[in-house]
Order: sequence, then C-alpha cells, then structure tokens
Amino acid sequence: MRWSVKWSGRGRSQRSPPRRPRRRPRRRTRCEQGVRPAWPTRVGRVSLNHRRRSALPGPISCTLSFSLPVRHNRGRSGDIAGCPGHVYRGVVMGSSAARDRLTSAALREFLHEHRRTIAFWVVLVPVSGALYVLSRYNYLLFHSLVELGAVMTSGLFFTIAVIMLRQAGHDFLFLLATGFFWSGVIDLVHTLAYKGMGVFPGYTADLPTQLWITARYLESLVILGATVWLGRRLKRWWLPPSGIGVCAVLGIALAFLGILPTAYVEGQGLTQFKILSEYVICGLLAIALGLMWSKRQSLSQWTIWWLTITFVLTIFAELAFTRYVGVYGVANALGHIFKLMAYASMFRIVVRYMLERPMRVLGAIVPVCASCKAVRVSEGRWLGVEQFLATDSGKQVSHGLCPQCCEALVEREGLGEGS
Repeated sequence: MRWSVKWSGRGRSQRSPPRRPRRRPRRRTRCEQGVRPAWPTRVGRVSLNHRRRSALPGPISCTLSFSLPVRHNRGRSGDIAGCPGHVYRGVVMGSSAARDRLTSAALREFLHEHRRTIAFWVVLVPVSGALYVLSRYNYLLFHSLVELGAVMTSGLFFTIAVIMLRQAGHDFLFLLATGFFWSGVIDLVHTLAYKGMGVFPGYTADLPTQLWITARYLESLVILGATVWLGRRLKRWWLPPSGIGVCAVLGIALAFLGILPTAYVEGQGLTQFKILSEYVICGLLAIALGLMWSKRQSLSQWTIWWLTITFVLTIFAELAFTRYVGVYGVANALGHIFKLMAYASMFRIVVRYMLERPMRVLGAIVPVCASCKAVRVSEGRWLGVEQFLATDSGKQVSHGLCPQCCEALVEREGLGEGS
C-alpha cells in the first residue's frame, strides 16, 4: 500500500514526493462502458480519492490518496459477460460465487420492479381458464359474465377519462375511452340479443352477430382516428362522444331493421361478409398499432407497451371469431376470452395512467410553512421536519454542520486566523 499526503496552507508550503509518470489509460471494454463502478477503478488496483477542506484557523486543505492492489483471476471464474474481474457497484467481482450473488440480486430487483405486472397475469390467466371451463357447462352464463365485465370496464374507462381530461397532456386516451364506451353500449345490446337469452323474441342468431360486427367496426375506426390525432388537443371535447354516439345508435337501428348484410346463417355458420369484416377490422387495428409506434414520443414507454398488448389481444380475438360454426363453439369462447384479456389490459392502463399517476404526483407534494418550516400532515397537524421524517419514513435523524454553516460559525465566533 502506497500513501501520498500533500499539505497546503497559508504561510507554509511543502513539496510533495515526485509522482510516477501516469500510464496511458487502457481502452475500456464494452462491459465496463455499460456498467460504471461506484468509484474510479483501474485494472489491477482500486483507487480511492478523498479531499477534505478543514475549518481550522488558516484554510488548510489535505488531499489523501491511496491505492489497493486487487488480484484478478483470469480464468473462467473471473470473466463476467466477457469482461475480466473488475469492480461493480463497489464489489470486486472475481469469482463464480460473486457472479451468482449478482444474478440473484438482479433477479430480485426485476421481480420487485415488475411485481404488479406479474400479479396481473398470475390472476388473469387462471381466471380465463376457469371461464373457459365454465363455457363448456353453461355458455350463456359465460358469455354474459364476459360481456358485462367488458361493458363495465368500458364505462369506467370513459368516466375516468372525462374527469381527468384536462389533466392529460393529450386527448388520445379520451378518444379511446369514447370508442370503447359506445362499442360497450352495442355489446350490451348484443348480450341481451344473444341466442337463448329470450330478451328479443323473433330474431335469429344473425342479430347478435351483426351487432358484434357493428361494435368492432366502430371500435377499430375510433382507435385508428385516435392514433391519427395523437399529440393534439380537442377544441370541443364533447364533439367526438356525440358523433360516435350517433353512429352507435344508427348501427343498432340498422341491425334491428334488418338492413345490414347477413352475418350468420343457422346450420351453415358465418357468411363471407362476417369473415371479411373480421379481417378488415384486424387490418385497421394493425395500421393503428403502427401509427401509434411511429408517434411513441407522445406517450410513455409503459403505456405504449400495454396498448400494444391490448391491440394484439383484440386482433387475436377477431381472428378467433372467423373460425366458429356454432355460436356456442370453442372458437367463439376463445374469442371472448381474448376480448376479456384485452379489456383487462386496458383497465390496467386506466388505473395506472389516469389514477395512480396523478395521485402519486399529489402525494409527492409536501406542504411546508414558509416561516418556521413545519410540515402539515394529512390529519391537519403541523410537525417539525425531524418528526415528519421519523413518522413518514421511519428514519432516524443525525445532526451535523454543512460546510456553509461551518464557515459561517467560524466567522461569527471569531475563530479565524487572528483569534
């Protein structure tokens, strides 16, 4: 271990020992360029630098530096991602045990960071499986649960979007919520008109199929229009809901009047109109997905990925609805399950982006008195900064002096050179 101490002060000066010529710094590997250590490092040794300015009479500064040799194992146990043993986050990585500890820590960090996403899929996948089993025993109950759940989600989405309209920096999610809401209204009528429900007697299974196609056309066109409008604001926020609502009511009326083309024939299955319509809807969603990624700078990365999951699941649902013959078939059930998963993903976007994010911003604001620096807590009481830290975070407070206060104390108490 080599030490070098250099003192400099008023009225005294000493020459430091001659330094060895510095070697030309070697080229850093790609591993070292991607992972920055906690302090300056070199191959073969760890260098620590510490500089302290003393508050003693007559400003005296002391620079202390020392270096510690580090043994590197050039074998396989010392190689980490193609890089020889080095310091990573203050730990000398030179053995397989250290590499295993790093892997375990990274895995724990990943699981903690994505714990909500993992919990979301852990709950959604078994629920979807249970609903599929239910569809094999009572399809009407399965269909009613899935469709009503989607309708409730779309209504909640639209309500929150209207409330948080002015807080958002764009109207993209508001337009999406409008499209999902009115397509949910058509889905509600589709659920009541489904074969076996008996709400609208005298109609065949063609009516709910036509209502389904109407809802999906409306939803896909609104999604495409929202992606085109992404990044801009609406001057009249009430205009899109009104226009889309008129289109939804008109589509329901056309279906009940029998003006729409036939989509399902009893005993034969789907018509060419229904199958081609599903493919057209998938194409519209794919175009909307591409436009959204081309304008991804207007949304957060988390929102982009979850919207992508929603659109992809919706496309899978539409493709499944091109393969069934009977309205109680397996393909029909799988299509409804994909739709449920898509709406669940959209619900997660609503909760995270429109509820948690604004509440997190409000929770980060701490009201502090401008005079005495007391903090107001939720109960309406005022606490000192130390009490607030102790109750809010559970951390203990240690007292000390910052350099500015220390210099001010020295000047005020007369502890300078003339004292």
